[in-house]
Amino acid sequence: MAVPEEQLPSFRADDAGVADDFLVTLLDLQAELPGVVRMRHWVLEALAPRPGESALDIGSGTGSEVLAFAERVGPHGRAVGVDPNPAMLAVARQRASGTAAEYLEGTVRGAGPPAVSAVSAPAGRPGDGRTACRSGRCPRRCCR
Repeated sequence: MAVPEEQLPSFRADDAGVADDFLVTLLDLQAELPGVVRMRHWVLEALAPRPGESALDIGSGTGSEVLAFAERVGPHGRAVGVDPNPAMLAVARQRASGTAAEYLEGTVRGAGPPAVSAVSAPAGRPGDGRTACRSGRCPRRCCR
C-alpha cells in the first residue's frame, strides 16, 4: 500500500520542527540496513577522527554519527552535529544525554560550520555525499 506523498516524512529545512515517530522510526530502520552500516563504518574509518580532534556531521538527523565521532575524539575533542530541524535535534540530544556530543541548529549555508578536523555530509546535501577531511588523512583526497 502506497503512502500518500503528503504523509511522507521530509528532511527539508522548510519542514523544520517536524520529527514525528514515523520519521524517526524510518531513520532508525534505515540505519540498520547492511549497506548503510557498511557505508557509515567506511566513513568513520576514512575520516579516522583521533582523540582531541573535532568532527562535524552535517545533516545529523537523530545524531548517531555524532555519537560515533564523540567516542573517537574523546573528552578533549569535539563532536558536533548540525541539522536545520529543531525537532530532530531534540531527538538527537535526548539520545546523546550524558555524552560529549553537541548538536546545533542550522545549515551549512550562511555562517558555515565550526572549525573541525573531519566533516561528514550525507548524499543530496552540501558536499554531494563526499566525505572530506581537512587533516589530509582522507584516502579519496577529496579535500586537497
